[in-house]
Amino acid sequence: MEDGVDKNVIKIRLRQLNSSQNSIQTMSMWICHHHQEAGSFADCWLEELTTRKSTGDWCKAMFYLVNDVVQNCRKDKKHVCEEFYPFLRSAVEKLGRRQIDKWEKVIASVYRVIDILKERAVYTLDQIKELKSVINWRPADGAQTPSSVSSSSTSPVKPVKREEKPEMSIEHKKARRKKIFEDVETSLKVLLNPASTDSAVRQKIATYSETIADTRKQAEPKTVQEANDVYAQANEALPLVKGYAQRVKAELSQIREAQKRMDSLSDFMKTEIERDKDILELARSCLDGLHKKKAKIESARSKLLASSEPNPGVLPEIEGDL
Repeated sequence: MEDGVDKNVIKIRLRQLNSSQNSIQTMSMWICHHHQEAGSFADCWLEELTTRKSTGDWCKAMFYLVNDVVQNCRKDKKHVCEEFYPFLRSAVEKLGRRQIDKWEKVIASVYRVIDILKERAVYTLDQIKELKSVINWRPADGAQTPSSVSSSSTSPVKPVKREEKPEMSIEHKKARRKKIFEDVETSLKVLLNPASTDSAVRQKIATYSETIADTRKQAEPKTVQEANDVYAQANEALPLVKGYAQRVKAELSQIREAQKRMDSLSDFMKTEIERDKDILELARSCLDGLHKKKAKIESARSKLLASSEPNPGVLPEIEGDL
């Protein structure tokens, strides 16, 4: 994607999406911030949803994400809703072809999302009717879809409860970070004096005759003294070489353990970086909104100061909290 958000980045972040409120809202704010690229976001969203092997929970999270995006954009970024609609329609249609026994809960959640889009007037009645028709789901005999229950009952349909993953507390994150760094430090300290660098033992082993290691190269002793000398050297070399071999084996295990801990540290740091990026994007988006509200307030203030009599009609409509 030229001069915009890279599609690979979009796909990676979509794959990391979960049904927690924090995950959905953070991703939604990021998409709204880059609203000029709405078509590319919608294209990646549909591609990931229809081609990637996934769980029902992740699919529900993807539809919750679109619901959040189009609702946030329905007033001042209407083009986002329009660009997402054909992709949403295609996704709903393909979802209807899934096996009902496995995807019934997902389809029910999508019905609820469509009802919410209708209630909030995000799309026209014709578009809502089209979404419900293309989902092509036939419930079991006597069963009702969420929308039919809503129309036939006086009590409102309860929203589908999102299965939220518990967020890790700050204390837990600090403890986990501390343990990861301590594990890496311990592994590296163990490797400060590895067996492979023990020059004294290596030199001692090198002084032994080659015939000690390979008896086939040893000529048959001619005297009892020669036999005793070979026997003595072998007895001296055996525990030394055996001990050194065990130390080298342990060193290899320590290297593998250190590599695992370094990988854990790398994964942890990547997660932290992604989290920081999300926070930064959210902060930038909030800051942009505050700048716009500030500009409206300053404009209204200037008009009030320029007017001889206060006129409440010049006050702008400002949505949300300052």
